[in-house]
Amino acid sequence: KKKFTQHDRHDYMRRAHKFCTHKNTAVHARSTHIVAHSNIISNMSTGQQHTQPDRDNHRAKKKHRYSYLDKGAPFRAIVAHQFRQFCRINKTKKDLEYFAKNLLPHIPGTNVHYDAPNIRSLGRWVDDYDEGMYDDILAVYNETPIKIQKQILPEVVNSAVLDKLCALGMEELEKYTPQKCFALLNLTRNELGVPQSSRSRWWACRMIVRAKKKKRGSCKKRRGKKNIRKISAKIIDIFSGVWNGAVPDAYVIEHKGLVTKEIVVIDEGKDSNATILNKAMEKEEYLSGIKRGKNMREALEGWCYLHSDLDEEKSRKFDFEGEKAKGIDELCFEFEDKTAVVVSALPQDDADRMATLLSKLYSIGGDNTGLGLDIKHFCNSHKMRGRPPRGFMTSFGLLSIIEGGLASLYNNTKVNVENGDDVLFDILGEMEAILHDWLEENHPDILRQLKKDNEKYYGNVPPYADEGRMISPRVVISWMLGNEPHRDPKDNGLSIVLWVVGKDDIQKVSQDNWRFVFQNLSTGTGNERRDTTSIPLFHGIIIIYDGKKIRHATTVSLTNMVNKFGIFHGSTNPQGYKKHNPNKA
Repeated sequence: KKKFTQHDRHDYMRRAHKFCTHKNTAVHARSTHIVAHSNIISNMSTGQQHTQPDRDNHRAKKKHRYSYLDKGAPFRAIVAHQFRQFCRINKTKKDLEYFAKNLLPHIPGTNVHYDAPNIRSLGRWVDDYDEGMYDDILAVYNETPIKIQKQILPEVVNSAVLDKLCALGMEELEKYTPQKCFALLNLTRNELGVPQSSRSRWWACRMIVRAKKKKRGSCKKRRGKKNIRKISAKIIDIFSGVWNGAVPDAYVIEHKGLVTKEIVVIDEGKDSNATILNKAMEKEEYLSGIKRGKNMREALEGWCYLHSDLDEEKSRKFDFEGEKAKGIDELCFEFEDKTAVVVSALPQDDADRMATLLSKLYSIGGDNTGLGLDIKHFCNSHKMRGRPPRGFMTSFGLLSIIEGGLASLYNNTKVNVENGDDVLFDILGEMEAILHDWLEENHPDILRQLKKDNEKYYGNVPPYADEGRMISPRVVISWMLGNEPHRDPKDNGLSIVLWVVGKDDIQKVSQDNWRFVFQNLSTGTGNERRDTTSIPLFHGIIIIYDGKKIRHATTVSLTNMVNKFGIFHGSTNPQGYKKHNPNKA
């Protein structure tokens, strides 16, 4: 075998450094000068540099997977040390595969002491390195072991900052400024060893508000102490022959985004100004008109709910606003497979804040506040989801995955529109964070599931989202929505929807025929069974459900004197996620 010389090792280091720098890794490899003399290896063979492991201890034997007195130990130390030059955070299988394929072949001697290790063995070598088992060997080469920088979740940083803010006095907290909060954030990151990254001014203001609430005792977690009403339920296929729920009773004659007042007629053609035909339809006629398919919404075009979801023979209404007045905090429709539909509500202050943000997004006030975005920015979801009979739907955030595993944006998210102190990305970011914080406090398991279901976005984050406070990379906002019962075939899991009214409509809001209908959500048994569930909507109500399994719809309102908004967060597989998978690029 070819003798391994000092020149070979210097040449290897130059090539490895150049390769790591070329790949633009997070941490540049630094030159490591390794001196390998036969007398050093001989010294290690005689045990002069190392302590014999406790071979009488079975756990010690298991921990020390290799004999550190053999001639392969220096090579393992070199390989693990070079891996830590390349990757200084918690290793992943992807990191190991990349190193083994692209960097390891450049290390002279790979085939001298060992064949190239497999991924599992390489991972073990790195684990041993992190545990300090090669420190003595590296000391011989005058090398300092690299300590890994553990990945700190943004939630951990936020929690640490919040604890520091809560340690302040209430008077000091009242005068606390965002600039001081940023200084506290930098101090916390230095303590945790986390690299610096930008945060918005709104984030700082929000953290201060959270600290004030926590000190007042109004931010205590109520998890496990809520008064939850549990209802046994099941999902019935409307085409199974056993479904006996409510059939839509309103045909929207012409699809329009906004109608000030609906003109309802019973007989078609008698009034040329009519906007809705109120007609009872037989179940068989309704089902036969639906176009079916795995990737179809399975909706009958134009047919919506007006009053038929209130038929007590077919449907059951759950008035959650009334339940709240009785002390019920949540409704939970539980299925046999342990999944559920959850009905809850956002705290009043947060709901009012969401109303203010949405009003700024959609209009310019008399004091010249707000963005006043063009109407074209509020209907970009109509092609994907179908144009609704009433209202508009728009998506903000990430559109698709493109070459290299990066993400493209919706047109309305490419430009950060500003009008004085009102900034598009700040508004969207604050809306995202309010809902994120509510989920984190009340349903952390659902939040984790939503984030996991969106993994096909490959870690891409929209420009408006704050670090660590994002539910999903895309948000859909509806305005004055009324649509047909349907399912969402492209959904990849749960959705969370919040409904609020405009900031000027909070005091005058009435339900105004505003309900959310689960067409095939069945409750009760025997004669009490009802195969449709209707839930009256109100300012601040939240519903969590799986739109791919449960057919759902929003009723058509008879008057539109109140601005009604819906904020939808869910999980989808974006376009191009298979073609441009960064793991296969």
